Amino acid sequence: MDLPEDVPEPFKSVVVEGLPDTPANVAWLLAHFQCEQCGQCCRVHTIGVRITKEEAARLAARANMSPEDFTAPLVEDRGTFFMPQPCRFMAGTRCGVHDIKPSVCRRYPFNKHETVDAKTAWVIIASCPGAQKLLKTLASGRQLGLEYRPFKKKR
Repeated sequence: MDLPEDVPEPFKSVVVEGLPDTPANVAWLLAHFQCEQCGQCCRVHTIGVRITKEEAARLAARANMSPEDFTAPLVEDRGTFFMPQPCRFMAGTRCGVHDIKPSVCRRYPFNKHETVDAKTAWVIIASCPGAQKLLKTLASGRQLGLEYRPFKKKR
């Protein structure tokens, strides 16, 4: 599957429509995704990783900081915070806080997206090497009625 040319690296994402948000499909995605442990996911987001107050408190404790000191330099948005990249908790190419990592990190390279017609579609961050292999597997499922298109946020 070719990725769209009009989206700059490393932000290429693909929406997979026709794959309902069911436990069986989630299990299938997770079973067929194999992390390459390259650490790219912890280095490439320009805006940073959105974390909740609870996640910030757990990370602060791991860093031996108060939640206030930990979140002071972070951008706050509607009760969440953006933690800058590269992640300060990286240990080589691996997560140094794997046991408490934020939910957005646990989901990577997957995210759910509500389409314009209010259906749920899966967004797969296609710049992830493991996701590229998964997308090739998914491409063989076109006969199942799956559709792929570049991900573009609603305006």
